[in-house]
Amino acid sequence: MRHEPARGRRRHAPSRTVASARDKVKNSGTKTLDSTLLTVNCSYGKDGRSSESVFDSDTGLDGTPQTKLLAGRSISVPWGCELPKGEKLIQIEVAPDFDSETAIFTGPVR
Repeated sequence: MRHEPARGRRRHAPSRTVASARDKVKNSGTKTLDSTLLTVNCSYGKDGRSSESVFDSDTGLDGTPQTKLLAGRSISVPWGCELPKGEKLIQIEVAPDFDSETAIFTGPVR
């Protein structure tokens, strides 16, 4: 999904664009999860080039949540990553904290 910055804001170079995704994190453990420790990283292209995260509170890209997540609950986190215009492949890595496994999603940019 492509992201458009809020009116009057230009947060990336004209040759770049922002892909946005909504990452869902479910606490399937038995303890409360501190979601402020959530990390999301993006890379793009066949070579896996690193991407910069984009934060734009006017369009809902606020970064990590500032809440705790009770056992059995889920939270949806919108995230933006800067990519070169025309890029077709993105990888998104989501880690809920430092002790959990990282979930990795790879697919086409739409």
